[in-house]
Amino acid sequence: MPRHLFVILTIFVLIIVHAGAGQARGEQSNAEDQVMAQQREAAKNRKRRIIYNNDGNEILIRRVESVEDFLRMRIEAAVGTQVDSIFYCTGTTTLYGHDTLIADRFDSPVDKVKDWADNMRLLRKAGTDQLEATIRRGHEAGLEVFWSHRINDSHDAVDPVELLSQWKADHPECLMGKPEDAKKYPQSSPKYWWTTLDFEKQEVRDYLLRITEEVCRLYDVDGIEIDYFRYPMFFRPNLDFEPATQKQLDILTEFQRSIMQMSVREGAKRGRPILVAARVPASVTACRNVGIDVERWLREGLLDIMPLGNGGAWPNVPVEEITTLAHTYDVPVYPCLKHSGFGHSDIETWRAAAANARQAGADGIYFFNHFPSEPSPQFKELGDPVNLARLDKRFTATDVSPYEEILLGSAPRHIGLAEVLPPSMGLPARIFAGDEPYIVTLQIGDDLAEAARQGILAGAVLKIRLSPPQEVLAMKVKLNGKPVTPAEENVEEGWLTLHAEPGWYREGENEVSFLRGASNVDARAPFLVHEVQVDVTYRDK
Repeated sequence: MPRHLFVILTIFVLIIVHAGAGQARGEQSNAEDQVMAQQREAAKNRKRRIIYNNDGNEILIRRVESVEDFLRMRIEAAVGTQVDSIFYCTGTTTLYGHDTLIADRFDSPVDKVKDWADNMRLLRKAGTDQLEATIRRGHEAGLEVFWSHRINDSHDAVDPVELLSQWKADHPECLMGKPEDAKKYPQSSPKYWWTTLDFEKQEVRDYLLRITEEVCRLYDVDGIEIDYFRYPMFFRPNLDFEPATQKQLDILTEFQRSIMQMSVREGAKRGRPILVAARVPASVTACRNVGIDVERWLREGLLDIMPLGNGGAWPNVPVEEITTLAHTYDVPVYPCLKHSGFGHSDIETWRAAAANARQAGADGIYFFNHFPSEPSPQFKELGDPVNLARLDKRFTATDVSPYEEILLGSAPRHIGLAEVLPPSMGLPARIFAGDEPYIVTLQIGDDLAEAARQGILAGAVLKIRLSPPQEVLAMKVKLNGKPVTPAEENVEEGWLTLHAEPGWYREGENEVSFLRGASNVDARAPFLVHEVQVDVTYRDK
């Protein structure tokens, strides 16, 4: 693919959607005394089976009756599960529900929405606010709590009446667009998101640093997360699908450095480190396109832990390359699984996503937009790789049909997939008649061959769904080069179930190839592969 097309696809989807390590950590240690540096290393490497990112919308959902009622809405669901860390967001970059004196609040300078403001006042009357209450309950339960700063959240472009801060209204020169852009452009255009902040403005970077610094000074957080993925647009070239320049990469690096230096300084004042997390796109190229020089950040020790990606397209997203890079610099990685946009409700597919992340080297799982009011199966099961290995799963190739809507201008606005997804991993696949097979890449995080040898594998069934449905009668399929024979055909619905020996599956990437044989369908018209999946079942322990 030509580079300019790759850049366009990257930015488009992002908007819508030990030598080195020792040196880097050595530099960081020079800014802290030895005890603090050792504490930072220990805290950085603590066990995080599941990180639960909560967007903090409890006070925006309904009237809160008490602090206990507030905590029951979302926080209590994490207690007693495999969740070890809560990353808690309290607003939209410059507008918040915690009691900040620097940024705007939902109850100041005016009430944005009366119920929201009343909820803030109720918590304040009880001697707390949403962030302090979450930190206190999390620490009581033995959970780590970070404050998450969505560093360029643009929800306010959609709803400026309720979400646009007074600071943004007073500083239009700091924004990359104007209100009329929301009427001129579709949501699929970067220019629609007129409230995004221009990070070339020193005033923007200084203000965001002050907001983050205030939290570190006033709240007993274990760390801060700079969420660069909500939304990943920081510089004007992205408005025209162009990559960030080297100068802009340097600007964002200096901003991230200022965050780390601030955290070191404020941690030293309180006598306990404040960790720095940065959620970034799931490939080095995608990071650079939006201005994140992720390899440099890792090399220079500008972050302690790295949540990864948008998470709407698992389980078939490759993250091994960037995970390996982070581990080279001794930075743990937590790939994101996002409930909204995931496209699968069955727990078997969620298990497969977690297994694939672990197989790629992930140190744990990061949940986004998953807000259970009681302990969910995901929180109970997906954090322990040992138990996960014996649970039934459904490994699937990624259905990217929503991303096709982008080209039609009707896509949902939050998408982050194609920056890392090779064409062979995305479905539906259009396949024409010909002599060359079409290959779909399917990730399988379990070692099925070894499970079969141990006698614990009950079955691994390969299934595909095609259209037109009658193509199931003409399809020739191979799994990793071995012909697989039909075990069941459903011509009405287009499903083809195939027999494959357990030893034919690989742990990691698998190739499922399709070759179209003779059929009654016009050979000039493509057929579509809609789904490729492997249903894995294990024997009871």
